[in-house]
Amino acid sequence: MNIQNEELIKRLGTFPNLFTLVPVITSYGLIPVDFTRGVVGEPTILQLIAAEFKLLIDFDQFDVIAGIELSGITMATAIAIATGKPMVIVRGKSKRPGRPVIVGDVNFIKPVTRVLLIDDSMAAAKSKRESTKKLADIGATVTGIAVLIYGEYQIDRFHEKYQDVFNSQAWLDQSGIQLHHLITWKELTDLQLKYGTMDKELNAIARESLHWDAWEDDEEGYITKMIQCFKNRKILIPDYVSKHYQSKGIDLTVL
Repeated sequence: MNIQNEELIKRLGTFPNLFTLVPVITSYGLIPVDFTRGVVGEPTILQLIAAEFKLLIDFDQFDVIAGIELSGITMATAIAIATGKPMVIVRGKSKRPGRPVIVGDVNFIKPVTRVLLIDDSMAAAKSKRESTKKLADIGATVTGIAVLIYGEYQIDRFHEKYQDVFNSQAWLDQSGIQLHHLITWKELTDLQLKYGTMDKELNAIARESLHWDAWEDDEEGYITKMIQCFKNRKILIPDYVSKHYQSKGIDLTVL
C-alpha cells in the first residue's frame, strides 16, 4: 500500500458498499462483485487522494494530466486543483462528428507534451493503452499512469481467450511508462474486512474477483462459494448470471 495518510486509509476501509455482490459480465467474463465507484465522488476522499499522489509523484515531470472518462475525471480534477497542472479529458469516443476525443486538446496539448494519465483503477491496462494511443495521435506522450486501485489480475488458464489482457500487459511492461498506484485490489478488500465493513465470506470472493478464469468453471469451487454467498444473504441470483453459466453448461441450481 502506498498510502501514508491514516485518515484516507480509514475512509477507504469504512466506505459503505464499496464492494457489492452484484456480478458483472465483462468482455473477459464474469466478475462476481461490483466495485462501486462512488468512492471517487466523495469530496474529502478525493482531496486526500490528490494529496497522496503529490507525495508519491514528481509532478514537475508532467505538463498535463489526463482523466479517462468517466471515473478518472473526478480524480484528475482533484489532482489538477492540488497541483496546478492543466487537465484534459480522454473520451471513449467523440460525442459528435468532427469533435475530438480529447477535451481540451487545443488548449493544452502541444508537441512533446508529457502527460500523466489518470483513472480510478487498472487491471488489464486495455483502456490505458487505448487512451495512450489517442493522446499520441495528437502529439502528446504519456509518460506516467496514476490509479487509485491496481487490480493485480490472476490468469492461470485460457490464454487464448485472454490474449488481449496479455498483450496489454506486455505493452505496459515494454512502454517505459511508470505506473503509480495507491492501493491494490486485494489490499482494499482486506482493509474493508479489517474495519468490519465487509464480512469474511464476501471478502473471500471479492479479493479473488480478478482471478478471472476461476469463474469459468467450478474446478476450484469459486462458483459454489459465490452461489452460497447469495443464498446466505437471501439474494436472488440474477437471471443474466444464470444464463451466463447455462451457456457454459453449468446449472447453478445444483451447486
